Amino acid sequence: MKSEIWHHLGRWLLAFLISVITLLPAIVFLELSPGLDKVLMRLLDAMRVHVPSEICLSLFSLLTMFVALAIWIVPSTSAIGFALRAPVRSRLQWGLSLSLLLTAVYLWLVNAPGQIVASKIVAATVAMILVFGILFFRFRRSKASNEFLAITFGAALLTVPSLIALSVSPSEPPAARKLWSIVLPSSSWQGMNTSSSYNARRQVIFAGDRILVSFDAAPAAYEGKQPMATYRLLSLDVQTGQVLSSKEFLGKWGDIPMLYATADGHGILQHGSLKLLNPDLTDLGVSFEPSHGRVGQMSPDGSTMAWETFPGSTLLDSRTLTPLPQHLDESVPTSVSKRGVLTDNVYWYGKYPNDRMFVTLTDAAGKHLLFHGACGGRPEFLTDEKVIVAGCDKVRVIDIHGNLLRETKTMEGHATFAGVSRNGKRFAVEFNEVRGDPPMPLYDHFVIYDTETAEPIATIRVTDLPEYYSWSALSPDGDMFAVGSPDNLSLYDLN
Repeated sequence: MKSEIWHHLGRWLLAFLISVITLLPAIVFLELSPGLDKVLMRLLDAMRVHVPSEICLSLFSLLTMFVALAIWIVPSTSAIGFALRAPVRSRLQWGLSLSLLLTAVYLWLVNAPGQIVASKIVAATVAMILVFGILFFRFRRSKASNEFLAITFGAALLTVPSLIALSVSPSEPPAARKLWSIVLPSSSWQGMNTSSSYNARRQVIFAGDRILVSFDAAPAAYEGKQPMATYRLLSLDVQTGQVLSSKEFLGKWGDIPMLYATADGHGILQHGSLKLLNPDLTDLGVSFEPSHGRVGQMSPDGSTMAWETFPGSTLLDSRTLTPLPQHLDESVPTSVSKRGVLTDNVYWYGKYPNDRMFVTLTDAAGKHLLFHGACGGRPEFLTDEKVIVAGCDKVRVIDIHGNLLRETKTMEGHATFAGVSRNGKRFAVEFNEVRGDPPMPLYDHFVIYDTETAEPIATIRVTDLPEYYSWSALSPDGDMFAVGSPDNLSLYDLN
C-alpha cells in the first residue's frame, strides 16, 4: 500500500517537474521568434512574393504561439495523463486541444490586421468547437481520428481573419527603378544613425544638384565625462552618388546633426545652432542660436521653420534664419507651414470622449480641430492647404478646414510619414515592423503616393534593413527618392 502511494506521488512529482522544465524552452522559442520572422520576410522577398508583410507576420505569429504553447502544454498534459494512467491517445489530444484553445485566446486579444470583428468571431467559434469536441468525444468515446479532425479544423479556422484581410488588401504598386547605391563609412553602432522616424527625415536632403547626408561616423575620445563622437557631412552628386565634398567635426555622443532643405536650394545644418550651407557644404555665414527651446520643423515648401519658444512657437524665415513677427500659441508642433502649425498634443475629450486621435491646427486665429478618430499617426503638412493623417490602415488627406479630400487603404499596417516633395506633388509613407528585445526590424517598405489622388504610384522594399528606421527624402520635383542608411544609401527614379 505504501509502495503504491509513493509510486502515485512520484508520478505527480514527475508531472510537475516536466511542466516546469518545458516552460523554459517555450519561453526561449518565443524570445527567438523575431529572428524566425525576419528569416521568413527575407525568404518572401527573395522569392519575390510581395504580399502584405503585416498579414504574413500575423499568420506566422499564430503558428509561433501555437508551437510555443504546444512545447509547454503537450509534455505537461502527457505527464499529467501518465500520473492519471490515461491512454497515450487521450494525453496527446488534450495537449493539442488546450494549446489550440489558448492560441484562440491569443487571437481574441491581439486580433488579425484589419479584421477585429472577424478575429473575435473566429476565436470564439474555435473555442466552442474545442470545448464541445472535448466533451462530446470524451462521453461518446469516439475514434481518435474524429478528435484530431476537430483540432485540425479549429487550427485552419484560426487563419480565416488573416486570409480575409489578405483577400481585400490592395495590390502593391510597381517597384521604383533604382539609379544607384553607395555604402557610407560604418559607425560602431549604426542604430545611432537610424534611431527614430523623426531623425530619419532629417539626415538626408536634396540641395540643388546634390544630396546632403549627416551621420555618426565613429566614436571619439571622452572630453571629461562627456562621451564624444565624430560626425560627418557628405555632399553627393545626384546623378552618380559620388562623394563631392566632405566635412568632419566632433560633437556630443548621440547629438547627431540634422539637415533641412530650404526653398532656394540650400541646406540648413542644425547642431546646437542653425547654419545655412551651400550644396557643396561651404558656410554662407548665416546662423541662428536659439536662446531657449528648439527648432525642429521645416515647412514642405522649405520657406518656414518652427521655433518652439515655450510657451508657444515662433516662425523663422529659412532664407535668413530670422524670427518672423507671427507667434503661435502651440508649443509642441508636429509640422509647420507658412500659416501655422499642426499638433496631435491637444485633446478634445470634452467634445469627443470616445476618440483618441486629434489633429489641431494653430494659426493666427487660434486653435481649430481638423480631425478626430480612434487612431492615427503624427499629422504633417503636405502643402499649405493639405494635411496627411495616416492610421487605422488608411492614409487620409484633409484640408486645413477639416474636409476629407482623399482616403486610401494601405497594404500594410503601421504607417509613418516619410517626406513630401517641395512642390507638394508626392509624399512618402514608411511601413515597417520592429520586434524583440533588443528591437529587430523585420521589414521596411516605402510607398510613394500622389498627393492629388492619394493613390500609391511606386513602392521601394529596403533589403539592407537598418537598425530601426531608414533615412528618406523626396526630391523637390517629386521625381526621385533617396532612401537607406549608412550601410546602403540608394536613389530611385519614380517616373
